[in-house]
This record gives sequence, structure tokens and C-alpha cells, in this order.
Amino acid sequence: MNVPADDGGLLKPDVVEGTDDEVPYFFFLQFSDRRVLVFPIVLEGLGGRLGGYSGGSELGGGYGGFGGSGLGAYRGESSLGYSILATESLPFNNTVDDLREKMADIDNHVGEETGPKEDVEEIYLPEEISTHSDAMSAFQPLQKPDALCGRDRSAQFAFSQSIHPSGAAVFTGLYLSVKRHFKETKFRRRHLEQENQDLLKSLKEFLESQIQEFLYASSLKKLPNKLRSLEQIHKECSANLRAREVEWDLQMEGLLHIVEEKDKIADDLKQQIVVLDEELMRTETEVFELGRSWKVNLRKKRRTCRKRWKGKGRG
Repeated sequence: MNVPADDGGLLKPDVVEGTDDEVPYFFFLQFSDRRVLVFPIVLEGLGGRLGGYSGGSELGGGYGGFGGSGLGAYRGESSLGYSILATESLPFNNTVDDLREKMADIDNHVGEETGPKEDVEEIYLPEEISTHSDAMSAFQPLQKPDALCGRDRSAQFAFSQSIHPSGAAVFTGLYLSVKRHFKETKFRRRHLEQENQDLLKSLKEFLESQIQEFLYASSLKKLPNKLRSLEQIHKECSANLRAREVEWDLQMEGLLHIVEEKDKIADDLKQQIVVLDEELMRTETEVFELGRSWKVNLRKKRRTCRKRWKGKGRG
């Protein structure tokens, strides 16, 4: 990696006419071993202050300060492609199933990463440099020639002549700008992810409250129908109760009439029992008298028979 840079520049792809798409710029740094490092970057608002640099021409003009150095109005969000989950407007005529479906989608999104899938370092650093430490070692010769050339003045002079006079300063400033913006982007990414999670939770709570309101409103709409049905049932029950009361009154009158007749029959039977008791008493008295008279007559007949037997015996 510690190879002097021979050339560098600013490239911009062709823009399709009729479109206003934001096209990224590419900084490249060509080393003496013919390797080229490419920096994809999006520049915005630079105007004419950033001069062209092609085929060894100088990167002329001033380049704006990004926190004191770097590339002026530099927007990293476009190259990163950050996106927050869009929360669509929720009409109040959704059904409960629709709301629960939206809540299920939110539950699927909660906890997921909303930032870019690629590593942020791999986006901002050159294509052939995959780690932050490799980038530091790659830019070390540009920042400190002594690290490559040592104390040898001739070697330092040869190194300074091997690169463009303004290339080291330009790419050192570019590297510092990218490094600073990388840290700021990581901070914004964490902040946006936390804010996105909070928004998703708030949306879920809102959907839950909307479901409750929807159920409450639907239950309120059903209450008049239930009240009318209850009133109809009450009227029918009242009519049925009156009809049953009339029927029960008729049945009660019939039962009372039957009871009265039974009471009369019982009174007649009681009178008959009294008469029969009297007859029984008279019959018993007659039987008793007949028994006494029968015994008296029997005694008389016995005496008569005895006398007759005695008279025959004497004769």
C-alpha cells in the first residue's frame, strides 16, 4: 500500500438528458504501480469553485471547507442511501383486520436494521481498501513522506516530485473530510434508527388505540339494535304474560268450582256417615236385645224340656 501516487482526478459519469438525477462524482488516485483507488462521493452545491482535473491538469480553484477542510457542501446521505420506514396515512374507515395487518407489518419491522445493508466503511473508503486501518496505511505516505522516504532528502524530493504538487493536500483533505463525515454519518445512522424504532412503536400504539376505538364505535352502533330487539322481546313477553294470566285465571276458576263440588260431595258423605253411624248403633242395640231375648227364651225352653223329661220318667 505504501506506494507514491502518480496521478489523481475527479470523474463524473455522463448525465442522461431530460433527467435531474443526482450523479455521483468519483475521485481516483493512481499509484506508480498502476493501481487506481476510486472514491465514490456525491457533491452538491460546489458550483464553479471546484475545477476540473483530468490527464494531469491541476485541481484548480478553492475547495470549500467541510468543518475547516475538505469539499464544501458535501452530502453523504445520498451515497449512503438512508431510508426511514414511510408511515402512510391511516384512514379511519379501516376494518379491524386491516389494522391488525398493519400492526403485524410493524411488528416485523421493529428490531430490524433500517440503515444500509453494506458496511459504511466499505462505502466511503476506496474499493481496494476494505478496512479503516488499510485506508490509514494507504494515506500515510501522502500525509508523512518521512514514513516512506526516511531522512533521505533526495528520496523525499523524489517522492514530492512523483506526485502532483497539490495532490497530497487535496487527497489528505478529502480523506479527513470523509473520515469526519463517516463518524457523523454513523452518529446520524444510530440516531435515525432509534428515531425510526420510536416512530414504529408510536405507530403501533396508535393502531392499537384505533382498533379499540373502532371496536368501541362498532359496539355503540350495535347498541340501538340490541335495545330495539330487547324492547320487542319485552313487549312479546308482556303480551304472553297477560295471555298466560288470563289462562291461569280461567284454570283457577275451574279448579275452584271443582273444589266446591268436591266439598259438597264431602259434606254429603259426612251426613251419610252420621246417618249410617246412627243406624249402626240402632242395629247393635237391636242385636244386643235380640241376643238377650234369645238367651232368655233358650233358658225357658231348656227348663220346659227338663220338666217334660222328668214327667215321662215318673210315668
